[in-house]
Amino acid sequence: MSNKYEEYILKKLLDKYNKSILSKRESSRNIKISMPFDSKNMRDYVSSDSYLYIDAINEAIDNLVNKNFISVEKDKYYNYIEKVTLNIENLKNIYKYLNLDSFEDEMSKINSVISEYYGKCELVNWFCNWVTEMCNSHHSTKKYFSTVEELREILFILYKVENQ
Repeated sequence: MSNKYEEYILKKLLDKYNKSILSKRESSRNIKISMPFDSKNMRDYVSSDSYLYIDAINEAIDNLVNKNFISVEKDKYYNYIEKVTLNIENLKNIYKYLNLDSFEDEMSKINSVISEYYGKCELVNWFCNWVTEMCNSHHSTKKYFSTVEELREILFILYKVENQ
């Protein structure tokens, strides 16, 4: 990856995407996932000392545009970046570029672990059903377990508790 700004921009946009209706289902509306370049999102770009960061930010933007990960809207008079928009059709490549699992990949891993343990006992089945329901409704499970290994440990512990 070229610089920290590429990762920062893509992760901010992916976070917005994952919280949007687009990540949960198709939408008939033309919804775009964008991030304004303002003091909240890109302080280094708009601060009084932005001259220190502008070259690295512009390089990151150029790289992301060339990879077709984002599109850019610039002010027509001053040519500064107003906002960047995620190219949703390229999500799979973006996740791969960031070395992250997509939602679908994560769900596949979770379902694999659930299928290992489902049917072993009533408590495990209840928890597996709950996790499946959370995933199907696109709710995050990160506050309960952050990796599939942690999920596997929870299921193992539940199994041991019930079969003690």
